[in-house]
Amino acid sequence: MARDGNNGIRIVGQSRIAKAAAELQRLAAVKRKQVDPQKLASQVGRSLQRLKAHKYLLHTNEPVERCTGEQVLAHYKGLLDVEEAFCELKSYLEVRPVHHRRPDRVVNHVRLCFLAFWLSARLGEEWRAKGETEEVPRILRHLQTIRLGSLRLGQCAQRTLMTQIPKPLNEQLQKLGLTSFFATPPKA
Repeated sequence: MARDGNNGIRIVGQSRIAKAAAELQRLAAVKRKQVDPQKLASQVGRSLQRLKAHKYLLHTNEPVERCTGEQVLAHYKGLLDVEEAFCELKSYLEVRPVHHRRPDRVVNHVRLCFLAFWLSARLGEEWRAKGETEEVPRILRHLQTIRLGSLRLGQCAQRTLMTQIPKPLNEQLQKLGLTSFFATPPKA
């Protein structure tokens, strides 16, 4: 970023914000027969990214006296973290379809996402206390490489088999206190 040596204001950022504000006013002035919120949000997002201004624009309806710029930024960062966590964790829970039509399914979808987020945050907190620096989603991806299979002779299941756990993952499981879960395959 270029800086103005006199007052420390980011000149490049200000020009991008001005261009983005003009583009948003232009989009707001367009006459539409029917407003499609998803399409409009997509247009706004593409415009802001094209102008490289999407990282500068944060708005709130709170007055400046009640909410500082730093508080607004912290709030948006928190929202982004939550959205990212939901996206990652929904893929682990395989919560599909994403587009529900019945209100009870929407409510349950949100409940599952919240539960997944809470579990991830709790695991991360406990694992960081044990000295683990790797993120929860990455550890869960490593755990997904462990596979179970059944050895069958005819119609009878003889044994349940588990893949060999790689040494780095085994060390991580020991560090996290999870080796007892993976010591022996579960009973069929």
